[in-house]
Amino acid sequence: MSRDLQGKKLIDEIHPEKKNDIHVKFQILLRVDGMKINRIVKYPATDGSIGYLELTSVNLVNNTYIKGILMNIHDTTVRKSNEFDDYYCISH
Repeated sequence: MSRDLQGKKLIDEIHPEKKNDIHVKFQILLRVDGMKINRIVKYPATDGSIGYLELTSVNLVNNTYIKGILMNIHDTTVRKSNEFDDYYCISH
């Protein structure tokens, strides 16, 4: 994950337009055993740019070994930037 986010609460750093969506989806995830959600969210980087995180969460509360929510987070800022560059080159 980006150094911009180390030591911070992730929910506090997510772009405001996505916070409510993440909160609602997480509440649903908590109620459904085995449910998996994927989201891409924006966060403000310290240099003023926008970064992107891909979040994958799975409800494994009833799993004998995990007993919780498994969350995988990837900083996809570079990939998103490359996708935008590819799109821009193809469409213009």
